[in-house]
Amino acid sequence: MPGASGAEPPALDLDPESIGNDTRQALSVCRECRLCAGLCPAFAIVLGEPPPEVGREGGSAGARWTDLCHQCGLCRAGCPFAPGSGGASVVDVPRLVVRERIVRTAAGGRPWGGRLRANPDLLGAAGSLLAPIANRWAVSRTGRRLLERCIGLSPEAPLPRFHRTPFDRWFRKREKRLARKTRGTGGMLVLFPGCEANYHEPGLGRSAVAVLSALDVRLAVPEQRCCGLHALEAGAIETVRENVRANTRALARHVAQGCEVAVLRAGCAAMLREEAPRIVPEQATREVAGSVRRMEEILERLQSEGRFAGRFTARPGRLLVHVGCRQRVLGGDGGFRLLEAIPGSRVERLDLCCGGSALWRGDRAAAEKSREQRETFLDRVRRSGAPRMATDCFYAALLVREACGIPVAHPVEIVRVAMGLPEEP
Repeated sequence: MPGASGAEPPALDLDPESIGNDTRQALSVCRECRLCAGLCPAFAIVLGEPPPEVGREGGSAGARWTDLCHQCGLCRAGCPFAPGSGGASVVDVPRLVVRERIVRTAAGGRPWGGRLRANPDLLGAAGSLLAPIANRWAVSRTGRRLLERCIGLSPEAPLPRFHRTPFDRWFRKREKRLARKTRGTGGMLVLFPGCEANYHEPGLGRSAVAVLSALDVRLAVPEQRCCGLHALEAGAIETVRENVRANTRALARHVAQGCEVAVLRAGCAAMLREEAPRIVPEQATREVAGSVRRMEEILERLQSEGRFAGRFTARPGRLLVHVGCRQRVLGGDGGFRLLEAIPGSRVERLDLCCGGSALWRGDRAAAEKSREQRETFLDRVRRSGAPRMATDCFYAALLVREACGIPVAHPVEIVRVAMGLPEEP
């Protein structure tokens, strides 16, 4: 974990020649190892015959293997040649993909629709301002066509909804009252909701506040930007740097006072913890990265302290717990142990990447190539027969709600209901 050990992660090397050399070396190792064969659509092309040339089109439908990468990190987590693994060769495919996308975007070689999505704060603010009109327009035939044409949104992509009151605005109206009613015996946290929870799922942020306040945790939600993950996937490196610096300024003063940074989404946690110190290699960024915790980590700590004792009043029943790819890379279990410990819960675990992020990337080939991955995931959900699912993956939740028609909630929302708490404290 950057910042925890004091080690300084290397900055991103964006020299095209260096990227080409590193990619050739990495892919030669991958083709010998083949451990990731079948892991995702990207490796189906990397390991195919004939092997793709670096920087050239490869595979069917003109799909570049670098465009098919979801940036989930599963290949790095299981790679015997990854940094820190002790292998003779160093292979870091997700970071190679990031570097290649940044250079190609700067040269005008990436889909411009993806670059429009690099600023979800702007899109979220506009959508919230115009909700519910924006929600009705987006699902209309005209709206879907324009979204496909302007930002490359796949016709298969389920659409999240905008809300008139984003989570951060809701919290600011209640911040002083919440501060008066909590003493902080459960600790001090600065909450990072992320753009998805802020604009599309403010109820998730409210549930987190309800649970943490009930456990006497003192909270702060300073003004924040998107973590930068969407911009990084689009190769918009300057936007990423601006967001990282802005978030570091907002979070660093709370971290200096002893606060941990509680993050609702594993993707945001990975961005703040792993990528931000490489993109902005400064001491403050590393210190913030070392304080980043997934929400499930925070709740598990509070559980180990006995703070949930006697607080559960409702039984969750049968529940499918999806452990998303970024959760697994960070060492998480999607809240499985936490939810399993609630009296009256019967949980089963699903460790599978949903492949959903490709639908929102603005790249038609990526959306097409990942269809089988999505269908496999949804088939596993259906065959489980579970009446509800818990996941912290935004894309998995959207896919399951639309395709399977069952309720999907974040683990902290399951905990709130089991504690008998209202959504708004």
